[in-house]
Amino acid sequence: AETLERLGAFATPLSDGWGLTTDPDDASALIVTDASDALTFVEIGEAGAEWREIKKVTVRDGERKIRFANELETVRGEVWGNVIETECIVRVDPKTGNVLGWIDLTGIKKKIEPAPRRGDVMNGIAYDEAGDRVFVTGKKWSALFEVTVVPSDASLEETRERCWPAETLPQYGYP
Repeated sequence: AETLERLGAFATPLSDGWGLTTDPDDASALIVTDASDALTFVEIGEAGAEWREIKKVTVRDGERKIRFANELETVRGEVWGNVIETECIVRVDPKTGNVLGWIDLTGIKKKIEPAPRRGDVMNGIAYDEAGDRVFVTGKKWSALFEVTVVPSDASLEETRERCWPAETLPQYGYP
């Protein structure tokens, strides 16, 4: 864009907007999240029209529903999302909602100078498809990190303990 002139507006069927990414299987649809455990697929309408919900899938890691997937990015056919109040990214199969894995970036905030304050959470994922590179950042962070995902020595239980979000986040208004 050459200017910051407003070109239009849109509405979603969600009560709260958290994350947004492309649907890897449908170029005319987007995937959006709110504070719930759902990935909501929407069809993009005309400017000013509400986006129409196509379907929803529940995000689950085993039997546990996973809420608070934020700042989504489509990476190699998967949907990745920051999990609020953690330094983790959840990898989700968009067809089923099943968690495919966790990316545990615990300690990444300690690498930033000055150190982020509470609320300055990890909140940014970008995928460079041409270079097959992933970048992460956060709210009010002074740094952008290129990350390479490698297998972990941690057990699934240890990773879940660090990465599973709280059941509620009353400090943000989510009971």
